[in-house]
Amino acid sequence: MSSYTAYRIIAQEDRCAPRTLLRLPSKLRASGCPAFDVTVYDISVGGFSCDAVTGMRPGAICWLTLPGLAALQAE
Repeated sequence: MSSYTAYRIIAQEDRCAPRTLLRLPSKLRASGCPAFDVTVYDISVGGFSCDAVTGMRPGAICWLTLPGLAALQAE
């Protein structure tokens, strides 16, 4: 199994991967919208949690930008 295939399987599971607790100022951008500041509180290979001023509807495509890294697409 390729690492890409393994990641896709993990990403479809609900919170199955170990989460790393942190407090990291980041940027979140919904598709077609400007980015806004968030704080990421935990992250794993399958997802993350953060606080945000606005909500995201389930299944929405967004991009998370962590400090020093390129934006990562999420759903």
